[in-house]
Amino acid sequence: MLEISKQNFQCWRLDSSTTLALAPFSQASGLALPLVVGPPQWFMPTEASAVSVTATASLPVEFDYQPNTGDPDLASSIGTSPSGSYAPPAGNLANGFWAATPSEIGPYPAGAPAGTVSMAMTATAKAFDTSITSDTGDLEPAAINPATTFSPIVINPGQTATVNVTITPSGPSGSVVSGTLYVDDFMTNVPAYGQQGADEMGAIPYTYTIG
Repeated sequence: MLEISKQNFQCWRLDSSTTLALAPFSQASGLALPLVVGPPQWFMPTEASAVSVTATASLPVEFDYQPNTGDPDLASSIGTSPSGSYAPPAGNLANGFWAATPSEIGPYPAGAPAGTVSMAMTATAKAFDTSITSDTGDLEPAAINPATTFSPIVINPGQTATVNVTITPSGPSGSVVSGTLYVDDFMTNVPAYGQQGADEMGAIPYTYTIG
């Protein structure tokens, strides 16, 4: 049982980091160039420390990539397989939606030629602890599975709520598991572009030994 105040959902992460292949929330494979649709987008989880983006194109391209808030605005290398990577000095990337916008390399006096590009984004982040569940569910696994659902609790000022957290251990007997249960706010319509994401309001360390 966990008593919380002014928080909306729980996110449980292991102390160890891993590389997550982020799932695109819009078309990222076989995009027609010149680009006539919105750029590919991915959801960046909290507790992410680095991001990498790659592209495979039928002609030379480059791309900008950034959180939807626009800062930092990052640039890739140039070619048919350009890439870009970024690890912020402070150690934490902005969570929420990120985009990567590919463009062909000019000049092209007769107009930009037709081509295609496919893109992918990965993040280095604290691993999800799949042995834990709660009444609210967790928004953050949407980064790797867009079908993720969760049920945030609306708590008005001065109110509290109880959230049941269940740990179902799996692994070799004697293994020690440690991580952090984060209590997060779910945010929508964040200025200036209606960004969505999470705000970590509290952190509860946990450790257990599998019997």
